[in-house]
Amino acid sequence: MGQMDGTEDHRWIVVLDINLVVAAYWNQTSASARIIRACIDGRLVPAFTDKMISGMWRILRNISASQRYLDEVVEPLLELGKDTEPMTAPVVSEDPEDQAFLECAAGADADYLITSDRHLLKLSNSGRTAILTPTEFLRRVGLGA
Repeated sequence: MGQMDGTEDHRWIVVLDINLVVAAYWNQTSASARIIRACIDGRLVPAFTDKMISGMWRILRNISASQRYLDEVVEPLLELGKDTEPMTAPVVSEDPEDQAFLECAAGADADYLITSDRHLLKLSNSGRTAILTPTEFLRRVGLGA
């Protein structure tokens, strides 16, 4: 997979672990925030399952995310996302809670699963989906780090 620039027709399909959305809330200049901004700007296509979305809302409520963040970041991210039916993933995470992200990646035929979760990162890939940290992802696709 090469670098992404304005001349390519391909937009990477990405599965964002909920930890990215939380990290972007706490640090709006982080690699996670830059990835979310790239999704909202249309440079990446985020994929979500219903289970992931409900989990995201639950966690954002638990951390008392601001209404502004919900309105300006989370809602646009979800509106632009690819609604995905989960499929059986070719690998299994040590943490059953992480399986939803692998199933979303399989269902979306995602290029990348972006996470800071050590159980997922340990797998390194799931079928054709590369599993990377936010910083690794930015470097891999040429969005900088």
